[in-house]
Amino acid sequence: MSQRLKTLMTIATLALVNPCSFAGATEDLWTALKGGNYPNALAAIGAGADLKSMDPAFGTPLNLAACWADAEVVKALIDGQSELNFVHPANGFTPLINAAYWGNAEAVKLLLAAGADIKVKTKVGQTMLSQAIVGCDLEIIKMLVDAGADPLEKYSIGPLTDQTVMNALISAKEGEERVAYLAGLVEPMSKAGLTLPARMANAQASEFSTLEQIAVYLLEKGADPNQAVAGSWGNILMQSLDFGKTGVARALIEHGANADFDEKKGFNVKDRAGDAAKLPNFTYTNGDFVLAAVLTNNLEFVKLMVEKYPKYVTKIYEGSGKQNCSGLPGGTNYNAEGINLLMVAADKGNLEIVNYLISKGAGRGDAVKIKQSKGDKFCPMFSVMFTMGFARNSNNQGVIDAVKAAGFGKE
Repeated sequence: MSQRLKTLMTIATLALVNPCSFAGATEDLWTALKGGNYPNALAAIGAGADLKSMDPAFGTPLNLAACWADAEVVKALIDGQSELNFVHPANGFTPLINAAYWGNAEAVKLLLAAGADIKVKTKVGQTMLSQAIVGCDLEIIKMLVDAGADPLEKYSIGPLTDQTVMNALISAKEGEERVAYLAGLVEPMSKAGLTLPARMANAQASEFSTLEQIAVYLLEKGADPNQAVAGSWGNILMQSLDFGKTGVARALIEHGANADFDEKKGFNVKDRAGDAAKLPNFTYTNGDFVLAAVLTNNLEFVKLMVEKYPKYVTKIYEGSGKQNCSGLPGGTNYNAEGINLLMVAADKGNLEIVNYLISKGAGRGDAVKIKQSKGDKFCPMFSVMFTMGFARNSNNQGVIDAVKAAGFGKE
């Protein structure tokens, strides 16, 4: 039995078992699609709903269904001639862009098989692949490339020219971030009359591809690991580090990115731990790739960078930050000097990295001097911090014991 015949039989059966108001089948279809009631959507289609009807916010039924509806619904809409390449006037999104953006792999397969246009761009100029990156689904990205999407295609977003899928990747969310993002959509979407399917609202990080996996695929397809980037970053590697995209940075380096830098000056490296860090909201002004790796808390990345730059294990760092204090709107600015890698690792609480750095001789110097900026209101901070203080800040007894055993027990 053909797939088309199976779909038509399913629709006919559902129309009998779960009948809609046939007089208002089109309205019933939209209600079902917005509410995530896909059996009712199929029944409305079987009852003769107008599949070319338009909703002011969502466009065609297929344009909305492609986002997250079940494959049967998408298939029925395609078979019923709902506009395959509808372009939403507000954002330029098509059903295929929506399916890729939201990670609806089955819908992507169906739309591609039906001949959906993969060359179309959004209203601001983004390519199909750049939007697929948002969905963090490598399977979808591969499907689009296999169907003819160019992973090396450049595009512009307003004044930003020569953008690539690597730029899109730097701005994408890792699994945990995407899970939080989707969960946060449930309430506002509900207020807007939309129901996010449970499989998305309750998604797990493991269901998404990592940005590193996507980066490796794109690099193997010819993406430039030394792509120039506008602004102070200079290149895609520096941008990935500044955005905290550790996996992408590692993939870039392992695929030929130039990791050289001015050793006398170093480069700015942000600690994204915020107020939870012993040095709150801190930016190292003489950073390097070893420090950047330690801050990511990724042991394999740390090893990779230590092997490349072994002398930085004993380097001393400095920089500035902002301490947020109760009763002091805006907090106070401060400078710090005398920081070593063992302190940074201990603060993060990763015992494996702490032990690895100790084995490599990290820990030179044992005191950090803190100075608040002149003119700022006083905000209580230690004038001197020792390595053990960073270890205790981690609340990891194993880290505390390891630091003490290495001879840094002073407090």
